[in-house]
Amino acid sequence: MVSKTSRGYILVSLAVFSWSFSEIFQKLLQETVPPMSKSFFRFFIGILPLGLILLKKKDFKLKGFISRNWKHLLLSSILGMGLGNFVYFLGVERTKANLGSVIYGTYPLFISIYSYFLLKERSNLKLKIMGYFIGFLATLIILTDFNFTNLLNSEYITGNLLVLLAAAIWSIFSVFGKKITKNERNLTANVDLKFNFVAMALAGLTNLIFILFMPAEQQDFFNYPLESWLYLFLLGIFVTGLGTWFFFLGIQDLEISKGISLAMFKPIFSLILAFFILGETPSLILLICLPFVISAVYLINKK
Repeated sequence: MVSKTSRGYILVSLAVFSWSFSEIFQKLLQETVPPMSKSFFRFFIGILPLGLILLKKKDFKLKGFISRNWKHLLLSSILGMGLGNFVYFLGVERTKANLGSVIYGTYPLFISIYSYFLLKERSNLKLKIMGYFIGFLATLIILTDFNFTNLLNSEYITGNLLVLLAAAIWSIFSVFGKKITKNERNLTANVDLKFNFVAMALAGLTNLIFILFMPAEQQDFFNYPLESWLYLFLLGIFVTGLGTWFFFLGIQDLEISKGISLAMFKPIFSLILAFFILGETPSLILLICLPFVISAVYLINKK
């Protein structure tokens, strides 16, 4: 029989694996769907499987859940997801893709800092700090291939800082989400489903408001090729909707600062998927740094 802790790690691993497809789909969509529209559709398509599951469970009772948590819901969804995505897309347009991936990969560190103060997760602190330092350094080497000069290059510095800010903002979503689901577990059935459904709906509405003030985003809104719609549905349902739900199911029985450490494997999964789907050959650096990433995750989760 699988223990609750093992079940948590399995679910978080599935979430991280699904998130690893994000860059693949974004690359496949970059010529046809503008960034903010991509963000809007990923959220509104993402709520479809969650809504269907709630309908099947006959549990679409959201009023009490929203009324008890509306402040945290606004912070986590509109600020964390909606504004966080907007800042992220502003940033990646002003820097290199690999630099953006490295810098955005700092969100586990921000989540650990927030969870220390907001969730009182203070176990194994010294090993967590050591693990995150090793993991971030290994990820930096994997994605930059030892070319660190562009991190502070004047051409990319604005984009790099925006992506860093986006990572800090998105981390608010995860920590407040954990706080909401933890407080509501004995009050609300299917709280993980309901939280993600409401949060994604609010984040999508936030993106839609931004689109209304961006003429370039409105030009071909909805007028995309059939192939692009397929990628949008995969991005929304598999990566965003189910992936984020699996993550919150997993961290029910884990400290979020420990569970999110598995996100260090995301760049590795992404490079492997890029090899099979896009034909991009990973470098030898990936194999060299993989043991360091594994060691980092081990240190963070060590009892």
